[in-house]
Amino acid sequence: MTRDDALRDVLSAMKADQWAVAENATRAALRNLPNDPGFLCCLAAIHLDRGDELEALRLYRAALYLDSRYEPAYRALANTYYAMSLPREAAAVYMAWSQVDPENAEAQHMIAATTGTGAPARCSDAYLRTVFNNFATSFDEQLLKLLRYRGPEIVRDALSRQIATPTAALDALDLGCGSGLCGPAIRPACRSLIGVDLSDKMIDRAASRHCYDNLVVGEICAFLEQCSATFDLVVAADVLIYFGELGPLLRNISRALRRDGLLIFTVEASTDHLQPFVLRPTGRYEHSEQYLLDALTRAAMEPVDMREEIVRMEGAYPVTCHVATARKAADRCG
Repeated sequence: MTRDDALRDVLSAMKADQWAVAENATRAALRNLPNDPGFLCCLAAIHLDRGDELEALRLYRAALYLDSRYEPAYRALANTYYAMSLPREAAAVYMAWSQVDPENAEAQHMIAATTGTGAPARCSDAYLRTVFNNFATSFDEQLLKLLRYRGPEIVRDALSRQIATPTAALDALDLGCGSGLCGPAIRPACRSLIGVDLSDKMIDRAASRHCYDNLVVGEICAFLEQCSATFDLVVAADVLIYFGELGPLLRNISRALRRDGLLIFTVEASTDHLQPFVLRPTGRYEHSEQYLLDALTRAAMEPVDMREEIVRMEGAYPVTCHVATARKAADRCG
């Protein structure tokens, strides 16, 4: 068995919650490859599962000592510190990563997120592409099983509050569609459904659902600026959390909506009511309700429903989102 085959078997066992099997296979691999950072990270994850954070931290640091450019170890080490409520230590990991790889978009973004300095107006394309391409194979399981993600359900319910009986009459656009989780939730109301996402690997996952008429790999602002089609419905579930300033994006969405067209989106609710939006140590933005209302109005959309829902879990804590539904203002239709 090759090293890569052995690592795949370990990861598959971990994915299936077969932790004893994973540990036996990992320790067997380490007897032959004691300096392999991948298997050290697997052993760290096994210790994390049993609640031994200190040993996990030691193993992640050992992996980086053996290979200072091993990205999964930086990511896992920083995430472990964050889960332990040690944001300064997490920031130090990202800064060390950036010193080794100064052009790394993920490290740069997370330095801003964890230190609160130099926050960009939105996440960079390079950062998003890297994160979601890496996340694609386990995205659905992570969100639905571990994080109890409710985005598709929330969007479906928001649409049903505006259209009680779906008649498959809407031309719809799913912005930042990811692996296509929202597709089945809104398809019954759609005559046509287009999905757009920056990650080609996510688009491949969305295609496997067979509920989109067209899927496009691209950045959503660029897509909207270049798209000549118009839509009755635009949805963006957990997408605007990667934008701080929403004005340009909302104006582009407004131009793409037909008269009385609907926009439904979710963003994480800010606990800082003195700022319109803030970049959190998670790497995602939170927005205030008042900012959303003002930004929608400036983009020629009328807010028709704004409420709070629990969208997923962050460790042991629920994450609250604003669920916004807006209609294109009839007197400013393009």
